[in-house]
Amino acid sequence: FWKWPWLLDPTWTRWQDEVQFSELLREKYPEEELNEQNRRIDFVCIGTGDTVHVIELKRPGYVVKSKDFDQLLSYVEFVRDRLGNVAERGYRDAAGYLVAGEVSDDRETRAKMRMYEKNRMYVKRYSDLVSVARRLHAEFEDRLKEFEARRKIRQKQDSNSA
Repeated sequence: FWKWPWLLDPTWTRWQDEVQFSELLREKYPEEELNEQNRRIDFVCIGTGDTVHVIELKRPGYVVKSKDFDQLLSYVEFVRDRLGNVAERGYRDAAGYLVAGEVSDDRETRAKMRMYEKNRMYVKRYSDLVSVARRLHAEFEDRLKEFEARRKIRQKQDSNSA
């Protein structure tokens, strides 16, 4: 996602890989403290505009549960507490994303998802990201085909007039 952040949000055309915030998070939340099954902190911090986006990546088959929102909140609040403390960064806020396969349909998880969205923390499903990317590229592909068709017409006209 740090390479193609537009996969998360197509409006992100200018961004910075925020290695310093990622390192701060890794220091604060070492992998050894996670249970064996989830021993893998996969997140990246991307800066766009005045916001640092903390993106937590779960496995594509993972189902987001209520506790995952608490973990994301912890990461985002940790970054928010450090805004302005990183040299030459003018960030005013932090936002968070959980990227996973699905979201649990239990009442507590749905309630937390609604509550956390108000605090700029979101869930993105891999299938939704793929769908959006395909739609965006389909339009680009259509434009290329139109351009190629016009080019062939011009070539034919040029060869007929010669």
